[in-house]
Amino acid sequence: MLKDIPRLVVENIAIAAVKEDNVSEAEWSIYIINLYDQPIEGVLVSSKGYGNYEGRDVKTSILRHLIGTIEAHDYAKVEPIMANVFGLNMNTG
Repeated sequence: MLKDIPRLVVENIAIAAVKEDNVSEAEWSIYIINLYDQPIEGVLVSSKGYGNYEGRDVKTSILRHLIGTIEAHDYAKVEPIMANVFGLNMNTG
């Protein structure tokens, strides 16, 4: 039953949107950052955007990325992101 599933809290993990300078066109990328003093393993990121864009309701596709292991105090690139979706709400899990 749902009440038997533990609700785990994610701590010491950060997400950052970073503008990439090495591209001719303005491109942004999403990174996941491990703030733990030890590696984290089996990292799977799922993301979905939703909201209102130019007066209409929109939803993005659900994207899933298997990152694997992120070493202590290290980061991994998750995905590029277009600047025109910055106004949308994002669910990550």
